[in-house]
Amino acid sequence: MPPRRGGSRHGRGMGGNPSEKPQNARLAWRRLLKELRPYGWWLLLEFVATALGTVASVAVPALLGLATDTIINRDFDQLVQYLILALVLSVISAGLLYLANRVNRLVVQRLAFKLRGDASSKINRLSVSYVESNDVGDLVSRTTNDVDNITQTLQMAIGRALESLFTVSAVLVMMFLISPWLALITLVVVPFSAVGATLIMRRSQPYFRKQWDKTGVVSTLVEESFSGQQILSLHGMTKGYAKKFEAENEEFTQASFKAQFISMLMRPMLMLLTNLSYVVIAVVGALFVLNGTMTIGAVQAFIQYSRNFSNPLAAVMQILNLMQSALASAERLFQFVDETDSPIETDGGETFNCGPNGTEEGSPVDCSGALAQGTIKFEDVTFSYVPGKPVIKHLNLTVNRGDSVAIVGPTGAGKTTLVNLLERYVDPDSGRITIGGLDIRRIPIEILRGEIGMVAQDPWLFEGTIAENISFGETSADSSAVREAARHSNLEPLVEALPEGFATEVDNESGSLSAGEKQLLTIARAFYARRPLMILDEATSAVDTRTEVLVAKALNRLGRGRTTFTIAHRLSTIRGADVILVMENGELVESGTHESLLAAKGAYYRLYSSQFKNG
Repeated sequence: MPPRRGGSRHGRGMGGNPSEKPQNARLAWRRLLKELRPYGWWLLLEFVATALGTVASVAVPALLGLATDTIINRDFDQLVQYLILALVLSVISAGLLYLANRVNRLVVQRLAFKLRGDASSKINRLSVSYVESNDVGDLVSRTTNDVDNITQTLQMAIGRALESLFTVSAVLVMMFLISPWLALITLVVVPFSAVGATLIMRRSQPYFRKQWDKTGVVSTLVEESFSGQQILSLHGMTKGYAKKFEAENEEFTQASFKAQFISMLMRPMLMLLTNLSYVVIAVVGALFVLNGTMTIGAVQAFIQYSRNFSNPLAAVMQILNLMQSALASAERLFQFVDETDSPIETDGGETFNCGPNGTEEGSPVDCSGALAQGTIKFEDVTFSYVPGKPVIKHLNLTVNRGDSVAIVGPTGAGKTTLVNLLERYVDPDSGRITIGGLDIRRIPIEILRGEIGMVAQDPWLFEGTIAENISFGETSADSSAVREAARHSNLEPLVEALPEGFATEVDNESGSLSAGEKQLLTIARAFYARRPLMILDEATSAVDTRTEVLVAKALNRLGRGRTTFTIAHRLSTIRGADVILVMENGELVESGTHESLLAAKGAYYRLYSSQFKNG
């Protein structure tokens, strides 16, 4: 990730992004079906197992009805046969439905794996501006909470829906075989249930969407509360932030309550209609028994079937209700996954015939050597984050191999943007940047960035040992090279003072290392990587005075034999730079050595005098 160009990454949020694509539940459902298509054979197996298991299960009430009649007729031999057959069918049904459930879990877990993979890979293809303008908590919520909600709902819904639909169909056939009139009475419930369910789903869908949107907002606030706890406390903002969280949490709670309250109306509605149908069936069935058109066993079997009809019908309605929440999550996830890829991050570059100075001649070879040796040029480069508001204006610059370049200027002058352009996190609106004569837009992005190392203003550590952080997680890291990198960065004495030395576990929130020690570790990482071009983004601005000396010495050692770009905050740290670039409002207003720029008494002189006067 490139250095940020200022501001917060917890900005407008997903709702404020102009590239946000409108979607609806129907499109989200079609997309989910498309995602399930590769698992068609597994779903077919689940379909067949569910169908056979349901048919076996549905036959049992008919057998029990016949068994009831045999008791009345005192035919106990026939009774035993019916009971054994019912038991066998129940066991077969249980086995087949268990198989269907196992297949269902397999399919859904594989789908979850794919959806998480799609979301994760999408992050690496997004533009810097997109990531910076959206809430981190919301992006995390889309790739975790929403995926979990989708898969958990599908895991329950697919199996239950298939079983319920097969049960309803099979039971309906059996009811018509027993008594067409009673079956028609039972079916009167269906249209009323369908209309009620449709109205409830339409009413609850917006609240489910708002519930998951607010989940992202609340996640962002929690993440900010943890990461900015000290700042919030020092500035007396804890109560204000707590009120902000309380307000957003209240909106989340209200949306969740309304979604659940409305959706839960479905169950009592279905119970009311079902109980009314039971009463009618019982009365009419009794009349049929009295006039001799039905037996008691047939009525008993029909009542059992009517219950078997209403329960899965209620389950289908409940599943449709639960799917509203899953579809709301699917909308959010697919909206994120369908965002336009950054053309830079997906650019494969071209194949070059790189000569000794990076010129296109000779046979095709890896350009990395030419990039390491080449001169860097910015040729009339203009760039803007917002069209019509350039932050870099007609920049012309030449940096020779091995030069130490410092970039200074007030906030918003374009210092970090210049580096972002060189790293190709953004591309110029006009002009071009070349290394060794090659336009960097024609170089494969992994080759270009493979030549660039960085020590950022805010040191970043991942969870692992100090040695793993220095080698950046290489499984076959050279321990002697790790130690050498630590020695060059002045980190080795500090590490050896720790009880577990290089095996000490750390992470980005680790309290075992100070900010300065973390910075020394990131410098050691840069030494280990051995990149020919280094970006130093205000690497000494966040460390204490004692550690600053160690960091400055390590950075000077790191810059030897390398081309370095230093974004400077403390001007005292860049006096020895080969060239100092002074930026103002996106323009290069001065360049030269520390002494020559002071003698000129221009922009650099004013910056230098102001800093030391205030310091």
